[in-house]
Amino acid sequence: MAKVKPSQQQTGDEGAGTRPGGAARALVGPFLYRVFVRDLTLTGLIGIHDFEHETPQRVRFNIDLQAEDTCASAADRIENVVSYEEIVNGVKALFARGHVGLVETLAEDIAAMCLEDTRVRSVRIRIEKLDVIAETESVGIEIERSVQGGAPGLNKVIALGSVPPDKA
Repeated sequence: MAKVKPSQQQTGDEGAGTRPGGAARALVGPFLYRVFVRDLTLTGLIGIHDFEHETPQRVRFNIDLQAEDTCASAADRIENVVSYEEIVNGVKALFARGHVGLVETLAEDIAAMCLEDTRVRSVRIRIEKLDVIAETESVGIEIERSVQGGAPGLNKVIALGSVPPDKA
């Protein structure tokens, strides 16, 4: 391996801002990062059938959020980032409210909770019922929701494929 003089050592940024031939590239925002919760499994009452009103069943949650990237300015403080612990605790609290008829209802509630944080731009929620159909590993749904625009405090949820009210 060739020795490198101190003035030639790489800092990890070389090449990030240049292209072959020396043309500079600039990073453009918005800068986003992903926060996720994988395979959170809880037990509760969910479903429209009579037996689902009486018999708790296992439900698996997978949640992906895209949030404004504040990591560089977070100062190593949890309140400066989107907390996956708060997401998990929020899902637990929503599911603990009692019987839910449709997984779609629960998914919408989770999406709305996640989008309350103004740093969150979009969320994908997957909910799977693990015990309801014996021949399957799971059945369930997945939704994606995002905020319209990026203005702080704007938390209006727009369903994918819907027509925004100002365009209707």
